[in-house]
Amino acid sequence: MTKLYQLLLFITFAIGILAQFWLQKNQLTVSASQHQTEFVQLVHQYKDYQGDGQQLFATINAIQPLQFFQYITDLNPQQNYTFGELHQSQHWLQHLLPVKITQDIQLSNARLQLSADTRSWYGVIETNIMTQTLMLLAMYLFLVISLLWLQSRIKNSIAYSVTYMSQLIADNYPPLQASKLGGECKPLAKALEQLRLDIKAHHKNLVSKHEQLNQESLQDTITGFGNRQQFTQTLAQLTSAGTSQLGTLALVKATELGAINQLYGRQAGDEYLVTISKTIKHSLREFSFSQCFRISSADFAMFIPDLSIKDAPRIFTSLKHQFDDYQQQLGSDSVAYMGIVPFTEQSNPASLLALADSAISIAQTLGPNQFHTLEHQDDLEEQGDNRWQKAIESLLDHRNIEFYQQSIQPCRHNVDMYRELLARFYNSNGKLLPTTTVFAMAERHGKNLEMDKLIVQMVIERLIKDPLLTGWYGVNISGNSVLQPDFVAWLKDTLNRYPEIAARLVIEVNEIGIQKNLVSSAHFVKAVHSAGARVSIERFGMGFTSFKFFQELRPDFVKLDGSFSNQVHLDSSNRFFIKMIVDIAKRLNVKIIATGVEVQEEKLALEQLLVDGLQGYYIAKPLALDKTP
Repeated sequence: MTKLYQLLLFITFAIGILAQFWLQKNQLTVSASQHQTEFVQLVHQYKDYQGDGQQLFATINAIQPLQFFQYITDLNPQQNYTFGELHQSQHWLQHLLPVKITQDIQLSNARLQLSADTRSWYGVIETNIMTQTLMLLAMYLFLVISLLWLQSRIKNSIAYSVTYMSQLIADNYPPLQASKLGGECKPLAKALEQLRLDIKAHHKNLVSKHEQLNQESLQDTITGFGNRQQFTQTLAQLTSAGTSQLGTLALVKATELGAINQLYGRQAGDEYLVTISKTIKHSLREFSFSQCFRISSADFAMFIPDLSIKDAPRIFTSLKHQFDDYQQQLGSDSVAYMGIVPFTEQSNPASLLALADSAISIAQTLGPNQFHTLEHQDDLEEQGDNRWQKAIESLLDHRNIEFYQQSIQPCRHNVDMYRELLARFYNSNGKLLPTTTVFAMAERHGKNLEMDKLIVQMVIERLIKDPLLTGWYGVNISGNSVLQPDFVAWLKDTLNRYPEIAARLVIEVNEIGIQKNLVSSAHFVKAVHSAGARVSIERFGMGFTSFKFFQELRPDFVKLDGSFSNQVHLDSSNRFFIKMIVDIAKRLNVKIIATGVEVQEEKLALEQLLVDGLQGYYIAKPLALDKTP
């Protein structure tokens, strides 16, 4: 019970008592008025009285008890009589309810003054007031005690409800004790029971979603394989002390992902990865306990328990044939390469992965979709490096390079565009080598300058030799080469010796390589321009180059990274970026080319943004150089 409620109850009780006083006062006033009238009538009956005063007192007092009586006559002083006191001690209620019935009359030969005795009235009133007050007090006490009992009961119910809800919050779901929530708390009992069921169901749903999210957090969204985090956990478990697990670990490198993303678009790249994952699953269908992971954008891993390294070639030969079939369907240089190593409980995870990576490096030198097994870690890095060093040297010595071309479509008739040349590399046996790995290994072994020089020389020779190859052609060289003064001097000298061919060449360099040294890059661009050739900065927008680079380098073409074309018709941020680049480039007479165009909606949106050229799978597919695009 709140203090306010107690105060209200007390005020109500006080008002009840005051109401009784007011009622008794009204009744007393009415009664006094009636008695006053009767008293006057009684006294007027003796207005001609001339007898003894005491006798008159006895007569009137018998009819109406008197408090005061005084009779004074002029005829006979012995007949005078006085009784009582006019202001004698009164009843205590007279102070609260003052009432007087008096009469002062002049008789023919005397003066009569009297006052009625009202003490009996106040006694009755006192009795009535006390009785009613006691009744009100009894009711007040009853209400107070009842409300205190009810308050205690409600407090207990609330305390139980709070405790019960705390248990629900703590994921404890005891049955509800309805007996503790009876009476007016029954709706609360129903609500708590429903709350228990709802929270229990919600918690169960959260647990289910949490488990699902945990599963998804360990799963690659494209292939459905486990991701790198799950792979790391599994690798640690398999190689931890106390396990007796034996088997084979295989790494699969999808080397064509970058080229497919750039030439055919990201959707085609995802389809490529999905096809590889399905092929891997199909090849391992007889190994029910095998586990597959996608550990990076283009790398897969497989744990195959109880498969010995000697039996592994049977499985991976079948997988290679499936990759070969997919390569024919895809029309690519290769599909993937595989490195196979054994694992035991004594295997060190880092060493195991290094061994498998070296096995892949060796497989890449053997031809498309090859696999290689390594059983020991002795000199594994040197073995892989030596293989690649020999492969690069053989490639340079025998000039095992072929070129494909991909056209760039101009967006307006008054804009000239070129065809980009794509190099393909082969080993001494005529097997195709992965392009990205070849460039990486050439740089690792210090052969990148020789590689770029050979590519430029072979392109010039091919254009001189074949008069049917007309127009401009783009040649890719590495960003590190353009920063080397010796290479820039060689390139300028070579282009000057073939001015007609130089006028048809566009030297393409990656933006990330250019931004390493803007001064050297500017010198490279000036050297190429002085020889009559043109410069194109590709994959623009992925580095941190400021727009000042346009003014300092002044390239002829800027090829935007393919990510800016992806869903450009739906992405306002990419449209804003492209429009800003186009506005700046036009002031400096730089042509902007959008790459990675996959669908018609992207093409239309890019044309509206006023780019100068379009390149991508939707525009033109790569073709052999001897074929007319």
